[in-house]
Amino acid sequence: MVVTTPAAASTHSSGPPLITENFSPLACHSNTTLGLEGCAEARLTRADLLVNRELYVTFSQLTTAGARRAFDRSEISWMTYRRNACLSVSAIFAGGTIAPLEFADCEVTADQNRSRDLHFFYRLLVQGHRAPPWPA
Repeated sequence: MVVTTPAAASTHSSGPPLITENFSPLACHSNTTLGLEGCAEARLTRADLLVNRELYVTFSQLTTAGARRAFDRSEISWMTYRRNACLSVSAIFAGGTIAPLEFADCEVTADQNRSRDLHFFYRLLVQGHRAPPWPA
């Protein structure tokens, strides 16, 4: 995995900015560092997909253009924060083969935390309203 900036989809009315990763997935197995990196990439891909589904469901409940713009800005800021925070973590291992694993694991943890935050926000948005179910 090459540590790069995740690309956010452009902001537009059809949906929120989404997490995308810029790596070609490696095969997952525990016998080599590259195999462990592939496992970390697979965990990250699954975590990203869940957050992206949650972003769509949450975005669908925002009823004004201003709320959607603010949500878009906050997500782009969060993606930047996630990347920079995880670069800080992986920098501890700079030059070593474990650095990409630490970076991916950090991003998985950040995704899990973001998921909890989005779920809390979603519950506030839909209080007293019919809404789509929260992704599982």
